[in-house]
Order: sequence, then C-alpha cells, then structure tokens
Amino acid sequence: MVENSAQDMLSIVEQVLIEATNRLEKTFTNSYEQQERMNLQSQLCSLIGVCIQKLTDDKVKQHADRIMQLVLQVFTSKGAVAHEDAFLAIGYLSGKLEQEFGTRYAQYLMPPLLQGMRNIEEHSVCTVAIGVAGDLCRALGRNVAAFTDDIMRATLEILQSQTVNRQVKPHAISLFADVAMAIEGDFEKYAQVVLTMLSQAGAVEIPNDCDDDDQIEYINTLRESILEAYTGIVQGLKDAKKEGIVVPAIEQIVNLIHKATSDNHCVPSVLKAAIGLLGDLGSAYGNRMYQIFSQPYIMQLLQEGRTFEDLQTIVNWTQGIVQQIRSGKHP
Repeated sequence: MVENSAQDMLSIVEQVLIEATNRLEKTFTNSYEQQERMNLQSQLCSLIGVCIQKLTDDKVKQHADRIMQLVLQVFTSKGAVAHEDAFLAIGYLSGKLEQEFGTRYAQYLMPPLLQGMRNIEEHSVCTVAIGVAGDLCRALGRNVAAFTDDIMRATLEILQSQTVNRQVKPHAISLFADVAMAIEGDFEKYAQVVLTMLSQAGAVEIPNDCDDDDQIEYINTLRESILEAYTGIVQGLKDAKKEGIVVPAIEQIVNLIHKATSDNHCVPSVLKAAIGLLGDLGSAYGNRMYQIFSQPYIMQLLQEGRTFEDLQTIVNWTQGIVQQIRSGKHP
C-alpha cells in the first residue's frame, strides 16, 4: 500500500513511518520469543525502508535520528532476516541524506556493518552489508578514508574465504570500485593486493561446451564486477594523478577484456563494462594505449557494442578516445 501510494498521500506515509518506528521500539522492551521478535523487526524495518523511499529528502531528515537509533538497535539481537532488512533501511536512508548521512552516523554504523560483512554464514546479510559499505563510500567521499582499513580488511576476508557463498564475491569485488573512487589517491596502499586479487579472480574460464546456466551466469557476473573494480580504481587514481600505479597491470586488464568479450557466453552487461573500461584506460593513459588500440579486436568489440541500443552512448565515448589515440591527437 505504502509503496504504491500517490503523492497526495505522503502525509499518511509519514504517519505510517512514525507508527512503524514506535512499534519497532516496543520490540526491544516487550517480551517476545526470539523468532517472533526477529520476524516482527524484519517486517517493521522493511516498512520503514519503503516509507523512506517514498518520502521527500527533507521529511526523511526530520526522522533520521530516530530511525537510525532504532534500526541500529536491531543488530543487538540475533536474527539474520531482521539484520538484512535493517541494512536495507539504512541503505535507503543513506541515499536520502547523502553526505550528511556519513558525517552523522558513520561511526555508529561501522561496528554492525563490519559484523554484517563478516557474517559469511548468512550470505544475504553479508551481501546487503557490502552494499551499505558502498553507500557509505559514496556518502562520505574522501572522508570514508577513516574507515577503509576495516572495510578493506573485511572485504579481503570475504574474497579469501573458502566457505562463503560464491554469489557474495562479485559484490565484494565491486566494492573495490566504490572505495577507490571515494578515497582516490589514498587507494594506493591497497592497490597492489587488490590488483593481484583481481588478476586471480579474472583467470576463471567458461568452457566452450559448458551447459551449466548457473555457472555461466556466475562467471559473467564475476567478470562484470572485476571490470567495474578496474574502472573505479583507474578513475580514482587518475583523479589523484596516481594512475601510474596501475600501469604494470594494463596487460592483464586488457587480456581480461579480450577474453570476457570474445567468449561465446558474453552478455551485454559485461560488454558494456568492458567498453567503458577501455575508454577509461584510453583517457588515463593516452598514447601508451596506442598499440593496444591498434589491435583489430578493439574495433570489432566496439562494432559489437553498436548492435545494442542501450550501449550507444558508451560506445560513442570510447570510440572517440580510441580514434584520438590511433590518430595521435589525444592530449
């Protein structure tokens, strides 16, 4: 009902939000069985999240302190389902408050956030916590540097785990892009470890005769996340004039682009990420990319991108950079 409410119903949505927070508060004082409390908190956090999305930024800001106080309290009780919905509500709140969210709540959010990222037994909680970490990076920008050692440590632990659900790993890899774009040059201290890990992750292959749709989908998702991570790292370091850190890895990056896009099982989202990354490499490294951009498969890749209507913008941008470099006109 709230999700589909009209604009002239926003006053009622606000009342629903107030009632939901009041009821959430009561779950901490009334005597409930653990399962009952978890389910109720899950439902209320979900409702709060829907209300946050529906209300204006200014209205949400009026209730933000109370929402965060109560939602953070959910993490003091056991219950993976409730924790997942609590993280989702926090993510929606972050989107409404942006920079203000980080300065007001980051220090209080970090303990449950790191706990959620390390909860690899509950992969849905872990995945949502990773998403909130990305939200925090975007909200705080360079100020997130105070927390990135802990965030990066938890992320690397996820990727090194032999027991975590494999569906979590692409989300963890994508987080590298959020961190790098937020802290820019400060990412230098993580770059070598991350680039090595991305190289190892990118080595996975899809056999030509593979008929396992789940495996194909997973590897495409993994490749897309790796390409996005490289993009964020290149952009972040370039903004700080430290893009030279990535130069030793350019060959491995281009090899992944070639492998991922020439694969018979390549999907448009991987193609888009690869083309965008090529443009970023050209923008960052200019004439250093001349030999690579002179390879026939680069133009073939761009031509393939043109067959998809929603890739036209990224193809045009990348092709412009490629042509500048091939003609010696790139600055």
